[in-house]
Amino acid sequence: MKTGRLVLVAVGIAFVAGGFLGNYLPKFDGFGLGSGTEGEKVAGQTAATPVSKTTTPDLPQDLTDEGQVLRVQIDGEKYAILSASGTTTPTSLYEVVSEAKEKQGNADGIRIRVSRLASSRYEAEKTLKDKLIERGIPESAQDWMNGPPP
Repeated sequence: MKTGRLVLVAVGIAFVAGGFLGNYLPKFDGFGLGSGTEGEKVAGQTAATPVSKTTTPDLPQDLTDEGQVLRVQIDGEKYAILSASGTTTPTSLYEVVSEAKEKQGNADGIRIRVSRLASSRYEAEKTLKDKLIERGIPESAQDWMNGPPP
């Protein structure tokens, strides 16, 4: 019984000491050749040439969805439609739902993208969600995000 308790205490002390010392000792970066400084060569080896990878630039989601997805912003209890240029046009709940109904949607099936500003009210969000579903736009076709649009 005493040896079991002694082992348990020793493991506890080792665990606490390891956690404490782990924050102050240098981190172990694994095994490898050299000290990791650039320009150091090992005899008989040539430096590796970096390979450039050509990729297409990632376009913001809003640019690839232009015309297919309705962009809406909720500020307080008010709705506004966002244009491709980033300007907002204040509008009514009825107009937002009608415009969203007309959109075809992007490749992911998103028909409306809603940006909730920090001042947006829960009731305005809930009302819009309920009206969209009521008009046949399922939650899977709605993209809700916090903050201003990208």
